[in-house]
Amino acid sequence: GSTNITVYDLGRMCKVKKVQELFRGFDMILGAIKEHEEFNPQDFNSLWHDIPQEQQRKLEEAIFSLLEDWAFNPQFKIEEHRGYLQKCIFSLDMFDSSENFNQMRNIAKSKMDVIRQDMYKIRDSMAEASEGGKKVIDSNEVPSIT
Repeated sequence: GSTNITVYDLGRMCKVKKVQELFRGFDMILGAIKEHEEFNPQDFNSLWHDIPQEQQRKLEEAIFSLLEDWAFNPQFKIEEHRGYLQKCIFSLDMFDSSENFNQMRNIAKSKMDVIRQDMYKIRDSMAEASEGGKKVIDSNEVPSIT
């Protein structure tokens, strides 16, 4: 039958310690992040506290790129990424830093501003196309961003 166990899971569960270490290592986690694949946040957090700052910066860059270009990108179905974000991203120790947390929040806010602008444009075009909408616009009851 079909299972939900991935190669990543099998590698992490392997009885051979060296194989386990490979699947919990920097390159494996960085690769998973870059490919938007699931990884174990506990492995990330353990690694985070034991690696040099240069490797921490690479992980940060990969996480922020993932958020900016994929997870919070309105061109994709953002809601489909919620499970991945909750499982793999939001619990990372790197967000204990207020600087990193604020950067994540600012990325999300900027993406929401884009979505909000698009929503207002659609609303305005719908209002302009109907008689009732024209009356609302003419009476200034609904603010426009245009």
